[in-house]
Amino acid sequence: HMRRWLAIISMAVIWPASAAFAEERIVLDTRSGVTQSFLYEKIPNPKATLIVFEGGDGLIGVHGRMPGFIEKTRTDFAAKGFSVAAIEPPSDRKGDITSKDFRVSQKHLQDIESVILWLKKESDAPVWLLGISMGTLSVASIGARTRESVAGTVFLSAKTIRTGGPTL
Repeated sequence: HMRRWLAIISMAVIWPASAAFAEERIVLDTRSGVTQSFLYEKIPNPKATLIVFEGGDGLIGVHGRMPGFIEKTRTDFAAKGFSVAAIEPPSDRKGDITSKDFRVSQKHLQDIESVILWLKKESDAPVWLLGISMGTLSVASIGARTRESVAGTVFLSAKTIRTGGPTL
């Protein structure tokens, strides 16, 4: 009987904590034959909704590799009162958005505008764009060109390239 009570008590303690950050993968049709997926952690009454862009190849939640900043911190943002949409590469990019050309493309803009619209239907909270390293290229390009209203942009360890010189 003692083991059963311990199991029940453990479930009562663990379940609410994990339910608070119920993450789901959302897949949206964004362009002809293309889907845009993101990992979504919706919290009740968020201060804001963050659309977050990982650096490098843009991959989130890939097992067997070192997690990036967004991978390590998205639940921390949720714990601080923010809903979080962690962007994954769209279906036509074969799991990689390393290319700076793609990150500033009309296709990427269209994909993320679909995400913004979907998030605004989910919550009245303001939408912010947040990126790290190569993800800042997505944030800068989308923030400057989107027709959808965003509250602001956040750049962490911005990635820039000098013409004729090395990557900074």
